[in-house]
Amino acid sequence: MIKHIIFDVGRVLVGYNPKKILDMITPETPHRELYMTELFENEIWQHMDRGDVSHEQAIAKFQPHHQDEVRQLLSDFAYHLDIIEGTKSLFIELEKKYLIYILSNFQADPFDKLVDTHPFMKTATGTVVSAKVNKMKPEKEIYHYLLETYSLKPDNCLFIDDLTENILACKEVGMHGIVFESPEHLERELTKFGVQAR
Repeated sequence: MIKHIIFDVGRVLVGYNPKKILDMITPETPHRELYMTELFENEIWQHMDRGDVSHEQAIAKFQPHHQDEVRQLLSDFAYHLDIIEGTKSLFIELEKKYLIYILSNFQADPFDKLVDTHPFMKTATGTVVSAKVNKMKPEKEIYHYLLETYSLKPDNCLFIDDLTENILACKEVGMHGIVFESPEHLERELTKFGVQAR
């Protein structure tokens, strides 16, 4: 029986489009390709998500004349992640019947800025952010951390994430999972677990 529903954030609750972020924060920059390849699409982004590399350490890897723009991108990108309204609506509706949690690969300060901008996420019963615990999906340790921190039984948990590998990992620790495609698809998939959102 599902008692706890756990949401990923990026590409589930909010969109993530680095090109739009660059357009919004540094529209005049001639260095778009550099920032795409060496920041957003670089393994350093994953290290920041995991909490192994700080923003200042990442900024230091760039030439001095690029550092102010990189610092601004890292400081402000969370303000340019658009809410996926259909998933937000499901989150709010499901919260009336279930305990809702967040499990996200995300950098620490940007996550706090995102939640301050979109306070509905503050109502989650529990939140685990990768950079704050130095664990990251699909590593099994982050799922165990969620379960142990909030005393959850895995068979009562349903996790929603956009990446197949993260859902496969949650299933390996005994949780149920749905690979997110769209709010409409998610609502249909929820019914397969006996979860009625509305």
